[in-house]
Amino acid sequence: MKQYKKQNLLLIIIIFSLTHAIGQIRPERSDPEIRIQISPQISGDGFIIEATNDNTWMDDAFGFEIGSSYSMNLINNLWLNAGIGVFHSKNNINIYFKESQSLSFNIIKVPIGVGYDIMDWLRLNGGISIDYQYNNKDGQYISNQSGLSLNFAPTYIYSITDQFSLHAGLIFSHYSVISFNNDIYKDRIMTYGITIGLSTNL
Repeated sequence: MKQYKKQNLLLIIIIFSLTHAIGQIRPERSDPEIRIQISPQISGDGFIIEATNDNTWMDDAFGFEIGSSYSMNLINNLWLNAGIGVFHSKNNINIYFKESQSLSFNIIKVPIGVGYDIMDWLRLNGGISIDYQYNNKDGQYISNQSGLSLNFAPTYIYSITDQFSLHAGLIFSHYSVISFNNDIYKDRIMTYGITIGLSTNL
């Protein structure tokens, strides 16, 4: 019985010690960051899709996004992110009883969100983006994607020096979850890919 109590006491001490140690882990980063990144991505049909009058569907295609962002530490591991970027892809649109057509997506993005440092080298970023597609204004065959999109990007951070860090990770975006247009087709695009960037502390 005494041995059982000693084991329980030891287990409680170990759990308390680990909990306390984990609670004390804090990333060394706290200075504001400016980051420039490029993101090769695959774009294709998203989840929010309704049948169109012309029975169209879109092939997956290669695209890319370039942009810059500013991150400010709010408290402990929590960061506020804001930036600007441009996304481009050219997809093949298939239309029943008609020839396939190519359609380019050129979208200006203003992402706003938060990041949370799980560890000093791993940050989870997520939020919304205010998007403006400046071509395909009439939503020909596929809806104009201007609206609010959702973004998620788990990111690995490697400190090159005290001043510069390398950022690399995955990125997922779903465009026009809330549309700014009275579109007819209600097609949405979804993208996924990798993001690579360089940040500097201010």
